[in-house]
Amino acid sequence: MIARVLPLLAVFLTSSVEAAPLHGLLADDLAPDDRERLVAEACSAGSVTAAELSPLLSESAPRPAQLDAARIAVCRADPTLIPLMYLSYHRGKAAHLINDPDLYERLLRGLQGFGPELMREHLFDEEGQVSAHADLASLAWSRLHHDWLAPLGGDTAPRLPPDDGGLVAAEASRWLADVLDAGPDGLVRLQTDSGDHGYLFLQRLQGWYLGALEAHGSPAEVELAQEVCRQSSLCGHARDDPQRIGTPLRPVVPIEVARATTESVIPPPRRLSPLAWAWGVLAAAWGLWVLLLRSRPAWRRVLFPAGALGLAPTLLLAAEAVLPFLGVTPLASVGGAGWSEPQAMRGTADAAGTLLESRTLSGRPFRETINEGARWAAVPPTSEGSWRVVTLGESSVHASNHLREESFAEVLGRRLRADHPGQDVEVLNGGIGGAISDDVVSAAVDVLDADPDLIVLYHGINDLGRLETLAGMRAFSPWQLAVRVVLDESHVARIIHDLLPERELAPDADGAWQDESPVGGETADRLSRLAALRCTRNQQRVVRMGAARGVPVIVVAQALVTAESYPSDTERRRLLRWIAEETASRTGAVMLDAHAILGAHSAATGGPPAAGEAYFWDQLHPSRLGHAVLGEALAPTAGRLLRDRDASR
Repeated sequence: MIARVLPLLAVFLTSSVEAAPLHGLLADDLAPDDRERLVAEACSAGSVTAAELSPLLSESAPRPAQLDAARIAVCRADPTLIPLMYLSYHRGKAAHLINDPDLYERLLRGLQGFGPELMREHLFDEEGQVSAHADLASLAWSRLHHDWLAPLGGDTAPRLPPDDGGLVAAEASRWLADVLDAGPDGLVRLQTDSGDHGYLFLQRLQGWYLGALEAHGSPAEVELAQEVCRQSSLCGHARDDPQRIGTPLRPVVPIEVARATTESVIPPPRRLSPLAWAWGVLAAAWGLWVLLLRSRPAWRRVLFPAGALGLAPTLLLAAEAVLPFLGVTPLASVGGAGWSEPQAMRGTADAAGTLLESRTLSGRPFRETINEGARWAAVPPTSEGSWRVVTLGESSVHASNHLREESFAEVLGRRLRADHPGQDVEVLNGGIGGAISDDVVSAAVDVLDADPDLIVLYHGINDLGRLETLAGMRAFSPWQLAVRVVLDESHVARIIHDLLPERELAPDADGAWQDESPVGGETADRLSRLAALRCTRNQQRVVRMGAARGVPVIVVAQALVTAESYPSDTERRRLLRWIAEETASRTGAVMLDAHAILGAHSAATGGPPAAGEAYFWDQLHPSRLGHAVLGEALAPTAGRLLRDRDASR
């Protein structure tokens, strides 16, 4: 009996020791260096089973624990982990786990390493079904309900429609078989930058549910399903094999980009402020009035009333010029009005855009990333002589759908360390997926409290589209939004705003439904120009906040694909350049142009043409190559500004 019990006891003790690092990672207050140690132990342990790893890949697990689990699963390269990795990949894409490329893209990289045959062996049963797909049906429905049916339907949001004969699970198994039949290319198609067919398939399942609602639902449910189809792309996916969609493949390969030896700084043009232009026009008008009064005395009956009318704009401009010296700031400078995301559509205004929060991890003080749209990070207090660089912006900074180490923020950090041996360099990627400039300002407030030495701003495109989208909602109009933008910039309007009593208006129940006719033409162009004005004002706020603390800011004009397949982006490319030029001109910030940087790299290397898509994986987001080129190009300017800051201390 003892001879039989001792081996079992030994196995139990061994598995407990091996599982200990995994259990420790579930702690919510673990510092990054302690996490790194436990991950290294788990990667080198004798064995890690799916049962031991699965608690880290549950919705209740802390965000850093889920990210660590993806790293452990990949480093283990154990085929028995394939079912858990496959399901967790889908759950990450559907945001049932953290919707972070450091989870779902990393897991996909690990699955690609196994290859189609091993995946088929460990996923399919003898009947050709995949047990992991049992969760996909409820996964697709809950996502559809959360994203569309509940926001649009409210109390009338429908219940789960019937799934006759397990159609959804069968469809999922057939889809995966088609993916694996395509060989390695099929797995590459699951990458977000190569077609994103994992997410497209989730949308196809949601489209099936919408079709079921239209076929079997009540009149109200049918109308709701049709509205979701109109606002989304869920009902437009072809029912044939998604692998046939001809998106360019971008398999993960090593990328080599030469070190940049010269700076890419562009001197901004000199521009007069709108207030200066207004004063110039007003001075010319008064000069003409005085001239006519002297040369045409008979016109006094007309000139005096006209002069009286001119006193109002004169006094208004005088107030606009004086109020800043009295400490009055416009609503645009404090985010009070929030034109681009009204509180009714954003939720809790106080939580929007927050990036870092003070926490104690492993008994030490840190500032931890709490925004789900940003990369997870825990930032310790700065040490003497170290450099802390922060990149702020939207998904292009975040490097959405690429791994953290492939972002231009990390490339910049590696180059600065290589160019300055012995220098402690820390780069915080503060990009927030879906952010607008209001969010970036809020993030900058948090970042400045973390004592950065340099800030890099790279954003603007989300602002240009968001105002246009709001103007297409029934609760708003282009004119209403344009008036809000203008008033947000006025110091006088701020005084009036503060004198009026605060009111909270309940949103119109129909406010989230789109109008039948989308905003377009000259109206859309005008809204984009207003949004660009708002964006550069927010950028200027960040630069001035940094200057008040002695922190330099690099403003980078955001780049877009210049291919002929995207001709409608010509105006937006011009506005993105204008935003950066305006910010640099008004504040003296250092300016770089990402479009010019990519074009210069192409010309110097004979590589992908600037008009092609090799530097981007879509019309907007940089590819791994694009991030590498941008990170290297930023390094000379960033290094100079950091050295200058050290010298000025």
